[in-house]
Amino acid sequence: MAGKEGPLPGVIAGTMVVRRSSCDRVGPFETGWQVGEFVDWYARAREKGLRSLILPEVVMRRRLHKSNMGVRLRDSRGDYARILKASLDRRRKAGRVEP
Repeated sequence: MAGKEGPLPGVIAGTMVVRRSSCDRVGPFETGWQVGEFVDWYARAREKGLRSLILPEVVMRRRLHKSNMGVRLRDSRGDYARILKASLDRRRKAGRVEP
């Protein structure tokens, strides 16, 4: 969605092109989350050292409305905090984050 300043860059599942080997390395999307399955997958990809590139061009437009999953499942937003905690726990276990 374009703001007053123009389009905002972002990492969105619908815009990604990913090598099969990278998908195999990261693993499948976790289906246990109500919301945030892509955030979880992308966090795991970054933890495994996968790099990403954001193109300067607009490659997808997103329409926000009352039927968006993030709006309908507002009570499930706690999944994002649990995804972040799981990522921090994995990074701490690997010794990449100070306790």
